[in-house]
Amino acid sequence: MAQEVLLCFCWLTTQLLKKLGIQKGVKVGIPEFLNGIGNGVESHVAKLEAEIGDFQKLLVTRTLKLKKLGVPCKHRKLILKYTHKYRLGLWRPLAQAIKS
Repeated sequence: MAQEVLLCFCWLTTQLLKKLGIQKGVKVGIPEFLNGIGNGVESHVAKLEAEIGDFQKLLVTRTLKLKKLGVPCKHRKLILKYTHKYRLGLWRPLAQAIKS
């Protein structure tokens, strides 16, 4: 029963993403990730790209490193919350399809 519900949910999610024109398999970098979080976190894009550099390193960065880079507490909490969700596969930043 639980598998059927999960399959139905996955199918509905896929259909919704197609209808909205959102690409699922877009390459994610630090700017896309922080813009996806929102709430002012995107103001730290330049700083984090310069110091951390790689998105995979951002996913394993701890709070003390972010604190040393001057990221405020609220933004650190958001970054850590969404990196954890991303690693578990529960969240991805949405990227709009490019209209040509």
